[in-house]
Amino acid sequence: MLIRPGTESDWPALRLIYNEEVLSGCATFDMHPKTEAEWAEWGRAHRSARHPLLVAEADGRPIGYATLSPFRAHEAYAATVELSVYVHRDDRGQGIG
Repeated sequence: MLIRPGTESDWPALRLIYNEEVLSGCATFDMHPKTEAEWAEWGRAHRSARHPLLVAEADGRPIGYATLSPFRAHEAYAATVELSVYVHRDDRGQGIG
């Protein structure tokens, strides 16, 4: 397994991982799968050192990801982040997360 910074080419695979969780999991409070446009906006928000996107890759394919996102928009929370980790359902239980 390789852990590396995420790139735009990863977004389709990561969106599938996330949307599967939206539809059949309980790790997110989203009620509707993300569209390509919504996911592209999300991806652009995770290109900084402060809010990075890290991808777990195996056999040349993304199998999971982790991100740091702003916790709240209020100025007092500027140094506080939310950590999210998602792993493809077929790759869970292997220590990837």
